[in-house]
Amino acid sequence: MNYRSTKLRQALASEYVAGTLIGAARKRFKRLMAEDPTLLEEVRYWEERFGDLGIFEPVPPRELVWTEIEQRIYQTAGNVIPIVAKRQQRSLMFWRLWAGLATAATVVLAVMLVREQPARAPLLPDRPQVVERLVQAQAYVAALKLPNEDGQWTVSVLPDSRALRVIASEPAKLKEDEDYELWWMADDGSVTSLGLLPREGAWQVLLPLHLRVKASGRVAVSLEQAGGSQAENGPSGPVLLAAPLVPSV
Repeated sequence: MNYRSTKLRQALASEYVAGTLIGAARKRFKRLMAEDPTLLEEVRYWEERFGDLGIFEPVPPRELVWTEIEQRIYQTAGNVIPIVAKRQQRSLMFWRLWAGLATAATVVLAVMLVREQPARAPLLPDRPQVVERLVQAQAYVAALKLPNEDGQWTVSVLPDSRALRVIASEPAKLKEDEDYELWWMADDGSVTSLGLLPREGAWQVLLPLHLRVKASGRVAVSLEQAGGSQAENGPSGPVLLAAPLVPSV
């Protein structure tokens, strides 16, 4: 792909913010953001466009609505399924339809935003305003030090801008086929990949909209094969350490 294409960058950024860019494509896009500050600005622009869509909880329709939908779908040759369907079948039908409608709505919204987006000023003039807002925000930090191994990082998070920055204060020594991966640990025990830790230097990424930055947050480090975890919902390698995020002084 030509990642210098303006249309492609806008499409990928909007899909990333909407949550429809998943799997290996999402990890690859995170790596591109870490290397390209202008792409990070593009993502921030789309977060402002989408606003607070990510904070609303889905409201399921009434039971009667799904009963009528099931009747229309399964109506054949004058035979209609009973109004009282099996609970298991109805539950499966509900989630399939809900997922389909949600995906379709997201795609339509993204297309409308791309087509109707107004001409905007260059990103550079807006940066002083962003910097001013970041200075006023309360930051959270975590120190990550691998036990008995080389590798130390400082993680800082600015809730207002949702920017997470990692600085490798001590170079990490790894085999060519290994990587360290950073994870966000939620209060309910679920984890979200934040990308691969830099072996040296600094790295920055935007947190997904569904993550809530607060004092009880924790981050963890796992040892993975090159390219990151092979599992869909968490680390595939051993978790080496976890540390809390604490308010900076």
